[in-house]
Amino acid sequence: MEERRTFLIVAAALRGFHLQVTKFRTHIDWFGRNSARTITAGLLFHVSLDRSRATPDL
Repeated sequence: MEERRTFLIVAAALRGFHLQVTKFRTHIDWFGRNSARTITAGLLFHVSLDRSRATPDL
């Protein structure tokens, strides 16, 4: 029982991670392929999105 629960948690985490990677790849494709500026912009955009979701409006 406990093993199954752990497996489900790990599976959900991996699925979430995969969705994040897919979303990040879409950003890279949208900005233009494989330049360092593109990857940096994608990362900054991603971090700002996560921050805006994490912090409530004051």
